[in-house]
Amino acid sequence: MATVYLKMKSSSRRDLGIVVLRTFAMLMIVLCHFFTWGGVSYLPQFLSVGVFVFLLISGWLYSDKDIQAPFRWLYERWKKICIPILIWVLFVCSVSLCFYHQRIGIRDLLLLVSNLQGLSWILPFFPHLSGEGLVFGLAHLWFITVLFCCYFLLCFRSIYKNDLIVCLLLFALSICLGLVGINLFYLTCFFLGSTLKKVRLTRLRVFIITCIMILAVIVRLVGRHFLDGTSYYNVIIVSITQIIISVWLFVLIKWLVDNLSYAQKKADNWLMQKGDILSYHIYITHYLYLCPLFNLHSFTKSLFFQVIAFIVLTLISAVLLKWISDKSIKYLSRVLAFSK
Repeated sequence: MATVYLKMKSSSRRDLGIVVLRTFAMLMIVLCHFFTWGGVSYLPQFLSVGVFVFLLISGWLYSDKDIQAPFRWLYERWKKICIPILIWVLFVCSVSLCFYHQRIGIRDLLLLVSNLQGLSWILPFFPHLSGEGLVFGLAHLWFITVLFCCYFLLCFRSIYKNDLIVCLLLFALSICLGLVGINLFYLTCFFLGSTLKKVRLTRLRVFIITCIMILAVIVRLVGRHFLDGTSYYNVIIVSITQIIISVWLFVLIKWLVDNLSYAQKKADNWLMQKGDILSYHIYITHYLYLCPLFNLHSFTKSLFFQVIAFIVLTLISAVLLKWISDKSIKYLSRVLAFSK
């Protein structure tokens, strides 16, 4: 049967390939944390690739962004991304204090408010969230710090002009600094996403990337056997293979949705669109219901009801957080506009 191809409609306001990828990446991260909570050790190693897919998406979306006013642009990014986090942190701290009589440490709170909670994932000597960050279900917010580091580098695009050069430079630095535990591979992945947008995706290129991905998985397995526990493996080999697998997923899904009519029809549905819209808020809220303080084990011993409770609580929290965040952002924008 001949393959049916279908071009993306120019009038469509959303790139369906990105919609699917963002929803898929969100599900991977949520399932990674859920299986870790459930004691499954091997699946989370693959599902954590969702973080790199998110970075590729962000780089792709901002590949053509011409930033004329860096401070204004960073503020708009902060308003959209950090206000939901601040609202969620306030909620978590209030509930834990009122119902569990536990409070988050001042240092952890300052790190979260200043969006520095994730620098320890790049610089091992930077203070990281203490055990309380895990207890209160906020430790996963490290990713937002990394994302803002990428945004900060974007502000200098008028100087370096070529994202590919930055990507290659960061990759070289990542390998060198990875030997001492400094991880710049997250930043590399972001600019790789920006570079990917300038590459035309074809069936041959998808096949080549698939072969590279299989080779990377083999290297990962061999490296784990001989080098597990070293910086060579934990930082360099793991990060490079995660990036390769994420690129493969990104390219494969994007190519399928952009070219196959069947895949595009499946992607263009209400559930996928809502998953895309709520993906960020689901990412923020889901971890709370897997942390020690609000552990579902204490409410029911049935795995079935634990799963249902986890899904329902996460979705309700995400919808409410999005609604409150949107109202807060609009109010803040009106206040600032009035003050001018």
